[in-house]
Amino acid sequence: MRALLVALLLLSTPALAFAQGAADPSRADVLFEHGLAAFEEGRIDEACANFEDSLRLDPADGTLINLARCHERQGKIASAWAAYEKVAQSSARAGNQERARVARAAAQRLEPLVSAAPPQLDGGPRAEPEPATQATQAPRARPDTIPPPAPSPKAGPMLVSGIVIGSLGAASVVAGAILGAISLSDLSAAEDDRNLCPQLACSPAGRAWVDAAETKGHASTGLFVLGGVLAATGIVLVSVDLTTQRDDAGVTELAVVPLIGPGNAGVQAGLTW
Repeated sequence: MRALLVALLLLSTPALAFAQGAADPSRADVLFEHGLAAFEEGRIDEACANFEDSLRLDPADGTLINLARCHERQGKIASAWAAYEKVAQSSARAGNQERARVARAAAQRLEPLVSAAPPQLDGGPRAEPEPATQATQAPRARPDTIPPPAPSPKAGPMLVSGIVIGSLGAASVVAGAILGAISLSDLSAAEDDRNLCPQLACSPAGRAWVDAAETKGHASTGLFVLGGVLAATGIVLVSVDLTTQRDDAGVTELAVVPLIGPGNAGVQAGLTW
């Protein structure tokens, strides 16, 4: 079933349907340059159309790999995958191993998306197979100008943990702020109530009221400290995860130690390579 799917996809991409007729390398080069300019300016549909026209006039692996990248930007995953596969095979036969390697890697990146979907993934009409006369024609070389799409960051365990811990820290800070406001409000109310603390001389009921307000104040301070430590830890975890993915630095261990002292709180982090 998988082999059948691959065969259907290779026949279904419009990018591989070369028009029959005499080649026109000069006109193909002009269309290729127009396609590059349109792609760089974000006019993706126009760029793909230029690459397709250039390919019909003069088959070239450099044009086809750029068309594959263009289709990928359009969301035409099946067409992009099939074009990458063709470039990989053709470039390998022509001895251009670097281009073959790049095209093969791109095809393998898209293959899970293609395998999980119907053959007509792009929603476009199926193209006919290439004419037999074109199969033996050696593709001309054109530059692989358009850079491949950058891989998206993966949500690793450290990133997820950082987001969760940071969110808990933020919630603790908010709760501490609310509890602190309630504490100050209760103290102010006790001072203003003649039955509780007239002229700062509290009655037993007033003393109990003030003690309760001070307990809330202590709890508010504790929440602030905890929230600060959690938030800082979350930021460190997220930063380390993103930095590791970007630089591939090989971080093997992260040590995070909370620092709590009179009137301050923080976090100390260390990395081991």
